Amino acid sequence: MSWKKILSGLLLAFVLVTIGFAFGKEVTLRRLRLQLPEEGLSTGGAPDAGSVPERSSPAVRVLYLHGTIRCPTCNGIEKTAREVVETEFAADWRAGRLVWQEADFQMREDLARRYEVTTSTLVVESARRSMESPPDFEKLEGVWERAGDAAALRRYIAEAIRKRLSGGGTGS
Repeated sequence: MSWKKILSGLLLAFVLVTIGFAFGKEVTLRRLRLQLPEEGLSTGGAPDAGSVPERSSPAVRVLYLHGTIRCPTCNGIEKTAREVVETEFAADWRAGRLVWQEADFQMREDLARRYEVTTSTLVVESARRSMESPPDFEKLEGVWERAGDAAALRRYIAEAIRKRLSGGGTGS
């Protein structure tokens, strides 16, 4: 067998495997879309319903938007952000003034468009005064530079949340 035949066989195998993975991913995504609730947002770890007053909308929402497949760094950023919300802002979180949510932006294309997301992103959003007012949010893109320094990451996230809770916004 010549090296050309071996090389073309390897390339053909690579192409077929790549197509197989792409097809499998698409089938899985379609199946998951059918299984997910319409809202598609998870508020995992939220306080008991009895401890949160009924509110039409929170003052601030912290939203972690991630892809279907996540790396350890993405998971670490999400974990740290959730811990900041639940510990450093526990009173606001329990009172419903601060909400934690996470969603797969590959499944929720509306969220990907709204927040202009192409990769895992942490968003801190102030409540809108009315449906006509534009969304007021900040994408915390600096989480990636601080991902290796837990203390710096916590400070960065807490500062953005504190600014929003005190009424400051960037008006993106």
